[in-house]
Amino acid sequence: MKNLLAILVVVGACVAAIRFVGEARPSKSPTASISDSLDPRIVMEDGMVLCPAGEFIMGADQASSEHLLHQVRLASFWLDQREVTNRQFRAFVAETKYQTQAEQVGYGTVMDMRRGEWQKVEGATWRQPQGPESTIIGREDHPVVQVSWFDARAYAQWRGKRLPTEAEWEYAARAGLSGMDYPWPTSAFEPARANFWQGPFPGVDQKQDGYRGTATVGSFASNRFELSDMAGNVWEWCADWYSADYYERAKTENPLGPTQGKHRVIRGGSWLSSLDQLAMWRRHALAPHFCNDQIGFRCAKNQP
Repeated sequence: MKNLLAILVVVGACVAAIRFVGEARPSKSPTASISDSLDPRIVMEDGMVLCPAGEFIMGADQASSEHLLHQVRLASFWLDQREVTNRQFRAFVAETKYQTQAEQVGYGTVMDMRRGEWQKVEGATWRQPQGPESTIIGREDHPVVQVSWFDARAYAQWRGKRLPTEAEWEYAARAGLSGMDYPWPTSAFEPARANFWQGPFPGVDQKQDGYRGTATVGSFASNRFELSDMAGNVWEWCADWYSADYYERAKTENPLGPTQGKHRVIRGGSWLSSLDQLAMWRRHALAPHFCNDQIGFRCAKNQP
């Protein structure tokens, strides 16, 4: 337990970097290119979208090898159309009596909006994301937060699913868009596109997108695969271990990430992120035990 608490304290300090100025500027891409090899017909079943098999260029035109451009081929797979909600996670807990990491250690991590710093808050859990005075009542269809990588994996297994790989996540976010930063075919931002922080941080969120904090899943325009919130709302856990140089040695066919590591990958940005953090190619490392009020997930499943 002492080791776990030490990890959380260290990561709490490190993860502040995720809010978030970013390591590099978004790549310059004035126009979108849409792959003709992708099947435009959308197949949906039980809240999941079938992402067709295909090839894409993963990463970005950056100086850093962390985002090295490289080709990836993926088999078809299913992905949740929307992020997992409080309502869905509550059903999981009711049936399994599962206790999340935050419930086990007795606290979660919450952004102090006055200081712009992360702080440990006793009693902050998925049921009370900002602490004992908060609630998910009336927010049942918002994405569940205060869940660790282990919590997300446990839910996915209960549903007969899994977490998406990092390559699957980016492929699904792009949905055929090549050379773009965001999951929409334009370099301009429109308020209907995503839920993220507008305005000086940690001052006042100007709420140009209509929300402070998380939004009901599916509140913003979907991408070409009919997937919602692939940018903003909450960061999403991926299955992969994180390695900054993994792209230099990654397999071309269905890459699964490194075989070991200390951190897992999160993708997509959140309600607390700046615009450049929503770029589809951005990748961040986070200790798998860590949880806070801006990290959630969605599930994937193999296509037989």
